[in-house]
Amino acid sequence: MTICKTYNKGPKAAANSANCDLYEKLFDLIFSKDLIILVRWMPLHLKQGDELSVGVSLPDVIANGHADRLAKEAAASVQLSHANTSQYMHYSRLVSRLQKRLATILLYIPTRKTVRREEGA
Repeated sequence: MTICKTYNKGPKAAANSANCDLYEKLFDLIFSKDLIILVRWMPLHLKQGDELSVGVSLPDVIANGHADRLAKEAAASVQLSHANTSQYMHYSRLVSRLQKRLATILLYIPTRKTVRREEGA
């Protein structure tokens, strides 16, 4: 739903989003082709034969199915291999374990009194 709201607020609002680079490309393409695009929220993963919500038509469901398929294909095309990610995942888990251990140690270290030294001492 956030993507829908961000898109419908326009390019200025999209420029302040986490995906501003993608929105910039999208709006540039839309403006260069002089397109009019309506983006609206739809219930997730409806299939032909499901009960339709108010305002959702069968062509909407079919188009959403195509969008889901294309999104899966796009995600698969940039999927990283296990060989490329295994070391990253190993060290990421190691850092997480070390951070948790350090946090635990810091919680249980007794508070020390600060002793001030006098100048010239």
